[in-house]
Amino acid sequence: MNSNINNNNNNNNNNNNKKIIKINKIGNELKCQICSNYLNDPVQEKQCGKIFCRECLNGRDICPTCEIKTTTTTTKIVNKIEISQDFNIGKFNEILVVCDECDDIIPIKRCNNFINYHLKNDCKTQLCSLGCGKLFKNTEINNHITNQCESIIINCKGENVNCKFSSIRSIVSIHEITCPHVLLQSMLINLIESNKEKDLKITKLENDLILANLKLQKLQQEQQQEQQEQLPIPTTKINQIFSKPMFIPQTIPDIVKLSGPQLEPPPGLSQFTMDFLNNKNSKNYTEPKSIDEFENEFSKRNLVMVFLSTLWCDKCKECEKVLKIYAESQQQIMFIKVDLDKLPNIEVCKNVSGVPCFVTYKNGEKINSYLARILLFLSIFIIISFFFSKTTQTNIKINKDNENDDGSGGEYNKRSIFISEKHGSDKFGNGSIINPFKSFCILNETIDQYNENELIINIDYGNYGVVDSLKVNCTILEINDFTHNITFQQYNSNENNENNNNNNNNNNNNNNNNNNNNNNNNNNNNNNNNNNNNNNNNNNNNNNNNNNNNNVNIYNINLIIKNSIVNFLNLNFFNYLNFDDGDGFSVTENSFVILDNVLFNYEYANNARHLVNKSRVIISNESEFIYNFDIEFLITNNGSVEFNSRSKVNSIYFNFGHGSYLSFRENCILYLVNTIIYQLTDVTIVIDNSTVIDPNFGNQGGQLHISNSILEGEEIRDYDSQAMIQVFFGEVYITNTTITSNMKDFEGLIMYMNNNASLYLTNVEIKNFNPLYYGFISFNSYIEVNNMTLVNCQVSYLFSSYFSKIYFKQVQLIDYFFITFYIEEQSTIVIDQMNIPCSSKFVKFLPFIKINEESNKIGTSNISISNSNLNCVGGLDFKKTNVYFYNVSIDTSFQDFFISLSDNSYLELVNCTSISNSENNEGYFIKMYDQSIVLALNVTISYSSSILSATNGSVASFESVFINQVESFGNNQIFMIEDSNINFKNSKFSNDYSTQALIINSTRSSINIIDTAFEFTSFKNPILYGLNSMILLDSISIYRCQCENNCFKIVNSSIDVSKSKFQNNFGSSFNKFSTSSLIDLRSSRVNINSSTFQENNFDLIFRIVLNSNIILNENIIQNNTGAFFMGNEIKINIINLKFNNNNNPPTYLFNFFNSIILINNFYLFENTFMQSSFYSINSIIQLENTELSKNYINQIFILNNNNNDNYFKPIRDVVFYFVNCIINFNGLNVNSNSIDMEGIFYFQNSNVTINNAIVNENSLIGSLNKRLFYFNNSILSFTNSNITSNNGGTNSLGLFNSFNSSLLFENCNINLNIFFNGNGSFLYFNNNNNQNNYFQILNSNFSSNIASFGLFYFIGFNGSCIDTFSSNLKNEFKNNIIKFNRALNQGGSIFTTNFPFSTNSSKILSTNIFEGNYSPYGSNFASFQNEILISNFSVYSGIETIINYKILDYYDSIYSVENGLLLFNVLYLKSNITTIYQSKVYSGYGIVIIEFTGELNDIYTITVENQIFNVSVSGCLPYQYYNEIGTCIYCLDGESFSKSKNECIKCNSNSLLCIEGEVFINQGYYLVNQDVEYIEECPFEMCLQNNTCSSSLSIGNLCFSCTFNSDSSSSSNGNELIKSKNGIQCCSMFKPFLLIPIGFFFLIYGLILSIIKYNAFKTPIGYLLIYFQVNSVLLFYFKGIYILPLFRGSIDALDGICYFKGMNYLIKCLISFLIIISLFLIGYSDITINILIKFHNYKFSGDQPRYLKNIIKNKKDNIKIYNLKSTIWTLFLLLLTPILFNSFSLLLFKKVVNNYYLMVDFSISYSHSIFPWYSIISLFLIILTILLILIMIIFNFATTITTKKTTPPPLPPQSLKEEFKIKNSISNFISNYNNFKFGNKWWDIIIIIKSLLFSGLSISLIFNSSIFFEIVLPIEFFYSTLFFLIGPIKNIKLRHSINIINLMQSIVLILANSSLLNSLSPFNQGLTLTLFSFSIIFYFIYLFFISFKLRSKFNTKNILIN
Repeated sequence: MNSNINNNNNNNNNNNNKKIIKINKIGNELKCQICSNYLNDPVQEKQCGKIFCRECLNGRDICPTCEIKTTTTTTKIVNKIEISQDFNIGKFNEILVVCDECDDIIPIKRCNNFINYHLKNDCKTQLCSLGCGKLFKNTEINNHITNQCESIIINCKGENVNCKFSSIRSIVSIHEITCPHVLLQSMLINLIESNKEKDLKITKLENDLILANLKLQKLQQEQQQEQQEQLPIPTTKINQIFSKPMFIPQTIPDIVKLSGPQLEPPPGLSQFTMDFLNNKNSKNYTEPKSIDEFENEFSKRNLVMVFLSTLWCDKCKECEKVLKIYAESQQQIMFIKVDLDKLPNIEVCKNVSGVPCFVTYKNGEKINSYLARILLFLSIFIIISFFFSKTTQTNIKINKDNENDDGSGGEYNKRSIFISEKHGSDKFGNGSIINPFKSFCILNETIDQYNENELIINIDYGNYGVVDSLKVNCTILEINDFTHNITFQQYNSNENNENNNNNNNNNNNNNNNNNNNNNNNNNNNNNNNNNNNNNNNNNNNNNNNNNNNNNVNIYNINLIIKNSIVNFLNLNFFNYLNFDDGDGFSVTENSFVILDNVLFNYEYANNARHLVNKSRVIISNESEFIYNFDIEFLITNNGSVEFNSRSKVNSIYFNFGHGSYLSFRENCILYLVNTIIYQLTDVTIVIDNSTVIDPNFGNQGGQLHISNSILEGEEIRDYDSQAMIQVFFGEVYITNTTITSNMKDFEGLIMYMNNNASLYLTNVEIKNFNPLYYGFISFNSYIEVNNMTLVNCQVSYLFSSYFSKIYFKQVQLIDYFFITFYIEEQSTIVIDQMNIPCSSKFVKFLPFIKINEESNKIGTSNISISNSNLNCVGGLDFKKTNVYFYNVSIDTSFQDFFISLSDNSYLELVNCTSISNSENNEGYFIKMYDQSIVLALNVTISYSSSILSATNGSVASFESVFINQVESFGNNQIFMIEDSNINFKNSKFSNDYSTQALIINSTRSSINIIDTAFEFTSFKNPILYGLNSMILLDSISIYRCQCENNCFKIVNSSIDVSKSKFQNNFGSSFNKFSTSSLIDLRSSRVNINSSTFQENNFDLIFRIVLNSNIILNENIIQNNTGAFFMGNEIKINIINLKFNNNNNPPTYLFNFFNSIILINNFYLFENTFMQSSFYSINSIIQLENTELSKNYINQIFILNNNNNDNYFKPIRDVVFYFVNCIINFNGLNVNSNSIDMEGIFYFQNSNVTINNAIVNENSLIGSLNKRLFYFNNSILSFTNSNITSNNGGTNSLGLFNSFNSSLLFENCNINLNIFFNGNGSFLYFNNNNNQNNYFQILNSNFSSNIASFGLFYFIGFNGSCIDTFSSNLKNEFKNNIIKFNRALNQGGSIFTTNFPFSTNSSKILSTNIFEGNYSPYGSNFASFQNEILISNFSVYSGIETIINYKILDYYDSIYSVENGLLLFNVLYLKSNITTIYQSKVYSGYGIVIIEFTGELNDIYTITVENQIFNVSVSGCLPYQYYNEIGTCIYCLDGESFSKSKNECIKCNSNSLLCIEGEVFINQGYYLVNQDVEYIEECPFEMCLQNNTCSSSLSIGNLCFSCTFNSDSSSSSNGNELIKSKNGIQCCSMFKPFLLIPIGFFFLIYGLILSIIKYNAFKTPIGYLLIYFQVNSVLLFYFKGIYILPLFRGSIDALDGICYFKGMNYLIKCLISFLIIISLFLIGYSDITINILIKFHNYKFSGDQPRYLKNIIKNKKDNIKIYNLKSTIWTLFLLLLTPILFNSFSLLLFKKVVNNYYLMVDFSISYSHSIFPWYSIISLFLIILTILLILIMIIFNFATTITTKKTTPPPLPPQSLKEEFKIKNSISNFISNYNNFKFGNKWWDIIIIIKSLLFSGLSISLIFNSSIFFEIVLPIEFFYSTLFFLIGPIKNIKLRHSINIINLMQSIVLILANSSLLNSLSPFNQGLTLTLFSFSIIFYFIYLFFISFKLRSKFNTKNILIN
């Protein structure tokens, strides 16, 4: 807590009534002496005065402090404490204390730990970590950082609409004001809200449209059915066949419902609508990510619609949903969505006016574009319908018109063949629907007949081909070179069965069926319901299909297709039963086959195969291939097989020829149990959106693409078996795929790669794998992984790499148990966005990368990890490896290391964060060996233990690294460097802690730390320990670090420190025998440049010993506590060292032992020193350009408990302390220092040279013996220097204090040094009676120095200092100039104690120049007291005898002792009685008053200061005289003896009462010199009876002199005679600062005169001013008068207060004349008018106010010459009374006995030679006034005669014209200006005469106050009556006001002379008259308001009339 009282309670409104006190000021005084707690209900024991709690003391009989019985058990309450007079100790808990940590104001509370409580809970010491600089409580800091901090980086509010701007909060707030994105976001939000209601309406319309289209579709179906009634086959079958191409989307579902759960679709919906309701996406709808991808998609189709949208467009999102519906139905069209924000430069975006927009293209040419507006969905529907309706309708029409009754083709050449096993005949049938064929065999014979037409082969439900060798239709179906398309499709000749197929009355099936394939089940026959009731097997459908007759079943037919285009639709079963050794399905020679919803069953076939050669096969729509393990699917010679739309393949071997292509798309399922897909070069396999069970791929040079699929391993595999995917120089692309295994015993490989193979994994999830050793093995291959997640995988090594390159991106590990990478040989691994979490199955210390110990023998591996999170991973051991970490987060623990580098490895950490700990506190985050390299850039290491161990030539570089809250509890160092190199740059250590370890431990290493900060670290051992190392610290910051013993310890090393800052650090020695230091160097080289050491707290900042070399260059030392530098046996060079603004005093600044010191440009300014700051012992010191300025040097001693040899305690409290040294100061500058110690420099046994020094404006304060320079047994040479304007303390010994030393001063200037109480302002020289010491003062200038005892003070000489008899002939004092020096006490230049400076002072005066030196006694030389010389005096019996004496020194000059007391011992020999008299000495003079009573010639002996004087009594007692016989007798009653007349004279009964020889003086009179001849009347009530003064400050004749009691003594002997008075009253206090408001008053007075001079006497203002002036003159001698004296030009404004003791009336009168002249000059000018005009023009505009117009008018009216003269006349009248009063006061005198004094001031002798000149001036002014009166009388008389004549006089001659003009001008300006009535223009003469009389009477009757009012009152009555009767003023209101003023004037005078007033005290009389005089102002204020009210009423009336 702070230590000063803070009384400013405005900081907190709640604390206005509480006292705010700093805690140190209430400290122990308010603690109970019993409980040591702060007082509660405090009381004070009367005996010892100690304070206790009432409860603690109550009941105690003995005080625990003084052990005296307590006075009472209810002791008195303490009500006054020295801390504060108004401090109420009874309300202790209301005290508020200011915390100096956070400047918060808190209640002190009565508990000892309230400070700790505050610091812990409420103190705002938490500095914001974001850099805003604010402090907060612990509980407030998080909220501040989250919600308030202006320095936090946040995003713009418009980030949701693509605003990328981010910055600190304050800048973002400014940015958001103008950010268009924020405005856009606001607009979008409003638009969305406004469109919600419209969207609901649109949704309702869409739903209505859906219902209408459903009705329309049903109606169309009924119409089609009616048109086909004549056909024998059902028309519903035809509709089913053409349902997809016929469909034009009309049934659009509710968009809102799409996002919710799937609903049961309504009956009658098409398959497309049902697919859409199940959220199925169309494959002809795409969203390209780049322009290249757009162009690729654009070129795939002839018909393209481009949909243009943006991210912020809500309507675009709705359009997108609807557009996907149309894309599903229009497969011939490519729909492309383009986001304008992502692809703004695409060609189709040009000339687009808005979004959403649709642009249509045909064959690459733009057809049209549409901009969707209000009816969103309707617009899209119209656009697409219009664009594609003709094509669709045409296709439908062709299909309808082409069907003839006989099956022949129509006009479009499309033919149909019908085959029915049940109804057909190969022999009689013609292939029509009425007369179909029976078997496939007929096709071999007849198919070529239809080669010219597109052919549709319709197959009725039934069984065809060879079935169990029982039924043979045919075995081969061969289609060769068919020119047109051939389509195989099934139909049902039995319409009733068909109707049953569509019936949905199968209740049992719906209720009990758990099969997911509901659509297949619905196709089952009703006869098979019971078979499906409990069906839980997905494959059961096959069995059902085999057992029903509702499908086309083809058995054992070998399909051979050559060079043809064939479509198979809905042929569910191709069954190959007992089919051996043949091509069950062969497509060759450029054929194109589509298998749609077709099933191939080879389950019971052997050695069969599919062959696709140079052809393309598309298998789609839930087609299924069932094989056993002997079936081969061979694709050769650029053949292509494409599985689509939920097709299935089971247990088949795929083999390929070159250039082949195989794909699985759209939810296909591929079972590869015990099979393999073997892939050759140029073979491409694509698996998309499909499932592969037990994948087994062999890729040798081909391409394998797997996307959106599932690879599921269900077979138990051993490690030795093949991998899921084996790649040899091939390429594998796996995207959006899950690789999983449900088998716990799956121990095989996931993938094996060799021979330049490539693997690309994107968005892949690997789950539930447990390989025995490896997951992926790569030999000389390339792997690229992007977004892979591993879940619940257990493997020893996930990736094993041999000479491979592996790229990882976005890898997540969940519940893993493996090492991710195992590098067998030289490889490259790149990891990006990998997440390794802590797993519940995790075993500690498991690394995720491992290098084979025998690896990298050939080359170096490279590992790069970026944008990843590594949690709970173990140590990484890298050998001969380059490792790169970029943007990696590490959170783990380790044992020996986390990263180990050896064998020339390289590690780079960039933008990483680490939280890593060594679990046993013995490991390192990074270990380096064998010349390895570490580069860390922008890395954060938090909550970690030891960080780095570098050995064997390793190099570590840390740049922009943040090391935060690192804790080390073991013996490991945080950074351990041995034989290595470590670099830190732009880094930060914060909140690090260690109990044993160092931050950096260096041995035989190189350390470079640049732009690095250490903050809030706490270490028991040093931050940096360097042994035999090279260390560079550049621009580092050490802030608030704690070190025990040392922060930096350097041994046998070299360290360079530059541009660094050490601030707020502190050290704590762990025992009393140790020393804490910031930097400890031993036997080292140190170079510290441009650094700052600020507010550190150590025993030592620097401790440098043992032959070290140090360079300190341009450093600043500020506010450090403890010592700054200790050096022993060192060489140091200090350059440009700054030690400034240190409020915390150091123990010392420098401490040197046995050293060589060179200091150049050493600056100490604005510091606080409380002990010596520069110690040097046995050293050689050279200081160049040293400056010591504006420092506060305090005497307080700081205890240091360290008992060790590192701390040297000086014997003197000085700043610079030198012992046994050689010191050379060149360019020493000591300026403006405040010194409360013994001094600044102390030299002992040293040789000192000071050259070119400047010692200016230093202050020695305090009460100890002070000096700037102190020399003890030393030699000083002080040359070419200036010492000026220094001042000393209360007991200073001058600037230089020499003890037993020798000094040389040459060519110096010593000026203006002031030591009011100093023994020598320049030199205090104590020779100590040593003959070997000398002083030489040569060729120097000493001027205007002030001291109590001269310029030089010499002590300790035997005899004189300089002459042939001196003890040392080397002493010289010559060629000096000593001018205007002053000794306040004695000795203007040279003061010696008890010896003379020289016995031949004239020689000294002749060899030096002494001029203008001043001392009260002895201008040039003085000494201590030599003798007391008493002046002659006479002794009269019974009369007090005044004895004057003076004290002389060794130069026969007055010896001055300020306020000294002498004791006079007076022995009356006759009675042997001794009386002691005390006398006070003033400036070497004194008066003692002794009453001698005895008979004539009785002897008295006076002894004073060992001097004895004898005196004898002579003369009679007072008021006695010698009669004729020589006897002393009294006069008769009523008479008294007069010494002046030497006879008895009659006493005046009015003033004296003489009875029986006693004389009684009446009140108001004073008897001068005890002689009744000289009885004088005192001024007004200044004398009481018997020569007693009414004021204790009055003294002397007529009580007209003044004293001032300068101390607490009340005796007159303690009073000081002063000259200053307030009027004629003595002053009780002196306040020079009051001259400022007095001057301000007269300035305002002059400005008022400047504005009223034109109409002062046209208004009451002028007369009112004269009224105040008259009162100030007439009440001149009253006490208690305030303000009134200002109106007579006096500065005596306040009664009893003066300004300076030496300011007599003559000086004050001169000031009054200057004030009057100034008032006239200011009043004559127009300065006030100009100011008002300029102020109005500057401040306001428009018309000027009326008062300003009147002022300007008066000014213009008085431009004429006579009016200008009238202005002068007005000012003359207003200032006449002050002029006359001050003139009379300097003219009139008073004679007292034979002495003449100025009437108003007896301190001014009227016989003085200079005063008659003032009298002449005063007399001149008075005569001038009288002449002016006479001139006015003459001219007025002449004017009156002239005006009485009826005819104008003849023109006077030319010689008389001028005289006439003058007369007329004077008459006119007086008459015109004062506005007098005609004939009354002489009234100004009456005013002048009145002022003349009052001024003269007020001075002349000071000592006749009894008749003063008897004369003044009649004059005032006469004047007032005359004015009232004549009424000379024309203006009635003005005349009335003047009468009031005259009446008030008369009342004041009557009151002043009334007995009522006389009953009051003198002070209250004057105060009453002052208040009554000013009361007239209230009258005029009242008149002003009345006038204003009447004027307002009149104006209102005029307005109503108008």
